[in-house]
Amino acid sequence: MRTLNLLLVEDSEDDADLMLIELRRGGYRPDFIRVDNAEAMSAALQARKWDLVISDYVMPQFSGPSAMKLLQESGYDIPIIIVSGHIGEDIAVSAMKSGANDYVMKDRLARLVPAVERELREAEVRRARKVADEALRESEQRLKLALEAGRLGAWERNLRSGTMTWSPITQKIHGLQPGEFSGNFDEFERLIHPEDRPKVLDAIERSISAHAPFQVEFRIVRPNGTVAWLESRGQLFLGADGQPERFAGVTVDVTERKRVEFNQRFLSEFSDRMRPLANPSEVLRVAVSSVGEFLQVSRCLCAEVMTESREIIVFRNYAAGVQGLDGIYSFSEIKLRLIDSLLHGETIVVNDAKTDARTAAAYDTFFGLHQIRAFIVVPYVEEGVLVWTMAVTTGPEPRFWATDEVELLRTVTERTWMAQKNARLYEAAQLARDEAEAASRAKDQFLAVLSHELRTPLTPVLMSVYTLQADKSLPPKLKPVFEMIQRNVQLEARLIDDLLDLSRITHNKVELQLADIDLHDVVQSAVDVCRSDIESKQQKLSVEFDAREHYVRGDAARLQQVFWNLLKNAAKFTPAGGKLSLQSYNYKGMVRIDVSDSGMGIEKHLLPKIFTPFEQGGGTSFSAKFGGLGLGLAISKATIDAHGGRLTAHSEGKDEGAVFTVELPTIPHPAQPNGEPVTLNEKQHAT
Repeated sequence: MRTLNLLLVEDSEDDADLMLIELRRGGYRPDFIRVDNAEAMSAALQARKWDLVISDYVMPQFSGPSAMKLLQESGYDIPIIIVSGHIGEDIAVSAMKSGANDYVMKDRLARLVPAVERELREAEVRRARKVADEALRESEQRLKLALEAGRLGAWERNLRSGTMTWSPITQKIHGLQPGEFSGNFDEFERLIHPEDRPKVLDAIERSISAHAPFQVEFRIVRPNGTVAWLESRGQLFLGADGQPERFAGVTVDVTERKRVEFNQRFLSEFSDRMRPLANPSEVLRVAVSSVGEFLQVSRCLCAEVMTESREIIVFRNYAAGVQGLDGIYSFSEIKLRLIDSLLHGETIVVNDAKTDARTAAAYDTFFGLHQIRAFIVVPYVEEGVLVWTMAVTTGPEPRFWATDEVELLRTVTERTWMAQKNARLYEAAQLARDEAEAASRAKDQFLAVLSHELRTPLTPVLMSVYTLQADKSLPPKLKPVFEMIQRNVQLEARLIDDLLDLSRITHNKVELQLADIDLHDVVQSAVDVCRSDIESKQQKLSVEFDAREHYVRGDAARLQQVFWNLLKNAAKFTPAGGKLSLQSYNYKGMVRIDVSDSGMGIEKHLLPKIFTPFEQGGGTSFSAKFGGLGLGLAISKATIDAHGGRLTAHSEGKDEGAVFTVELPTIPHPAQPNGEPVTLNEKQHAT
């Protein structure tokens, strides 16, 4: 067991226990302190030396970003891993940019130990590099750097004899056995990657000729064919005659650091490419091509495992130099042991399918036929169910997959699934939105046509009623009949007018005759119109004009219609003998008119949709009792909105009465009235 000095920033003891169990299972013996606030974390950082910080992202008194900021401000070089149960892709990328070394989902704690191992190795590399930087500024660079860094390989080139000396570590870094290096500079030159060779040779020549420090990062190709990244530093030493004599320094293998840098850059760019994609198929195409090119594999593919039909369906495939694998494959073609591993959520890593015990039996019949010598398959399990898989393959030679390559594919698999899921949701939402808009347009067109067709025949009917009522020879017993016909025709016309108004509002075709008007006069006119209805129910109406500023820019007729509608509703929904009130006052440069009643009130859950067209708040029984189409408030709100104001409703609930408030911007007392027509859509653009 390896001792791990761990500072655990976690408010949940249960979650902390799960992480500790996972670490112990991975071979660590955590020596930890758990904190959940800034003060405790600051004290812990000062109390002792830590190998690692693991922090939850969201806590009641603290947070992952705050922990990262505190760690950065403390100046300690300690890797920090964010662990969270509900961190999204965008937040995860932001956390990495803000200083997190890695992040792990709480339902993916199997990734915790690999992440810890990687970050501990990376911290060790950082420390070695720091030691190297400090040592290079001291005298006798070669010996001191080699002794202090430990993992650094020392080298020296005698510029007069041309021979080179490599320490055993240097030879190991270059893939050679101790004593295998010939001491010839040409051998070193041959090990440098062909693409980097000119850069390295130029840096050496420049350092020698200019007596300048030598520092370069470059790739080598080891004798076994593997590529590694090295960082080499050195300087020129002069002889007693003042001429260049020795060129010496140290070299360190920085392959892991470079891979981490490349992987992090790729994942950041990958997320940027995924984010704007709204088509699920395009998400998969970009994902497999990006991963395939980055990992330099033969194939990258997505597949579904169909347990009922015992088949694997490959539905998106990137292929470079080989045929794609799109199609359906039965379990019998691939050994069942691999399928069972996938179903249990296990990542499958095969370095050589020809010799691996899990695949050797099927190599000649399947893997070899498809030029698959090495592969990785990552399953994505959601709510205990295998949703899909992502895989990469290479051939015809074996490939020994690095841990970071496996981790990268796991991360990409998760992000691709989420991006595809979001794209599907967006696609469904877009389709629903298009259908709703089409239905709305059809409804508006229907209302416009219906209203016009119903309005046309009512005019001659009403004119005929007026003519017959004016006939003195009309029998007295028929007069009530014609009055009833007149009232109902006028009511029908009013309902049709409301439908026409709604259609105009929907299409931004309401025309406002704007003028500088006294809102008190407008309200008083509405009161006069409604007074007979109020008196017929023996209701008490209180009118108080308390606003000092009550001039507005508006359409007097349409505003009067609004207040007429509000007063009519107040009277309609208030029992006989009830109380109504109307009050004006100023508030923050606006004039407000409250229309209140002591009537039936509005239930809380109905308030948000009280201004929705055709919404009457009480179902069919309500409509049958009180009549109307539920358009008055919708038209009133649209009218007030067109004037740059607001119409709101408030009620404490059933039988508690209601208050409707009209709020309009005021203007100074006008010298004389003026006005011009403005359509609703022009008014909206003007404001």
